[in-house]
Amino acid sequence: MKNSSNSKLKIGIIGGGWVATTRHIPSFLSDKRTQITTFFDRDINKAALAAKKYDIPLYFDQLDAFLKEPLDAVSICTPPFTHAEIIRAALVAGKHVLVEKPMTMTSSEGKELEQLASKKGLLVCPTHNFLYSRSMQKAQGMLRSGKAGEICWAMGMQISSWRRRLPTWSNELPGGLFFDEAPHLLYLMGHFLGNLQVENAWRYSDGKGLLKDMERVETRLRGEYGHGYLTSWFGAPYSEWLFTLFCSKAVLVLDLFRDVLICMPSERSHGPLDVINSSLRGILQHFSGSSISGLRYLRGRLLYGHDVLIRRFIDAVTDNTEPPVTAQDGWQVIELIENILEQSGTAD
Repeated sequence: MKNSSNSKLKIGIIGGGWVATTRHIPSFLSDKRTQITTFFDRDINKAALAAKKYDIPLYFDQLDAFLKEPLDAVSICTPPFTHAEIIRAALVAGKHVLVEKPMTMTSSEGKELEQLASKKGLLVCPTHNFLYSRSMQKAQGMLRSGKAGEICWAMGMQISSWRRRLPTWSNELPGGLFFDEAPHLLYLMGHFLGNLQVENAWRYSDGKGLLKDMERVETRLRGEYGHGYLTSWFGAPYSEWLFTLFCSKAVLVLDLFRDVLICMPSERSHGPLDVINSSLRGILQHFSGSSISGLRYLRGRLLYGHDVLIRRFIDAVTDNTEPPVTAQDGWQVIELIENILEQSGTAD
C-alpha cells in the first residue's frame, strides 16, 4: 500500500565518516522526498560539525536518544563490527534500515536480523551500490539488448595499495581488508552468475607487510549461469578494481574506480590492423568515460550508484515493496566470505 502522505520522509544518519559525508548524505539530499533531520556519532564534536555543515537540525552521541526521534529510516555508515547491534536497535525502534556493506560480521547475524525485520514489517537494505553505477547499468543494457550475447564467465580483480585511503579499522575484521572490500566484487558476480558456491580458495602472505595472512586471496566460484574467479592482492603498489564479464559476443570491462565501461566486441580476425583498432577502441572508450566521470566528480555527482540505490530504497519505503537489495542478499555475500576464509585455511 502506498504512503499517501505528502510530507517528506525523515532520515537519520548514523556515523560521520567518509562514506556518510561523500555518498549517503549527498544521495539523500538529492531526493526531494526526504529530509535529513537527525545525525548520530559517538564523537559529539564530529556529530556537531556534520550537523552544521549539512544543516541537520538535531545531533546526538547517544544511540538511544537518537532512535527516539520520529524517523522513518536510518542510514548506517559505521564500521562493520557495529552494524548488527545498530540494525537491531533501529528495527526495535521501528525504523527502516539502509546499511553499508558488509551488512553484519557473520551470516547468522544477518539471517537473524532478516527475520526480525520481517516480523516488524520493516526493510533492511545493504548498500551494494555498484549494482546501480552508470557503467553497470550500461553493461546490463548491452546484455538485455543482446549486443554482448550470453554471459560465459566473470572475473573480479581487486588490488589495493596501502597508500590509498583505507579504513583504520580494517585489521579488526576477519580476513582484514578482504572482508570489507571483497563484497563489492562478490555481489556483482552473484548478480550476473546467480547463486554462487565456492569451489576452492587460497591465500598467501610473506609475513613482511601490514597484513598477517591475507596479502593475496584467490577464489574460484561456481554460479548457476557460469563460473567466476576473484583475485585479490592487498599491499599492492597500485590500486585498481576491475570487473569483467566474458560474453559470447563481447568482453565487458568495468573500471569500478572511474565508473567506466569498456566494451570489446567480437573481432573478425587478429591481424595487426585488428589489434590496433581494438586498442584505439578501448583507449577512446576509457578516455571518454573517464572524462565524463571526472566532470561528475568535480560537480559532486559521481556517487557510484549510491544515488540510484537510495532512490530505490525510498521507493520501497514509500510503496511498501521489496528493497533494491535485500537482507538475504547481504548475508549471502557474508556467507561466501566465510566459506572463502574457511576453504583458504592457513596462509602458505
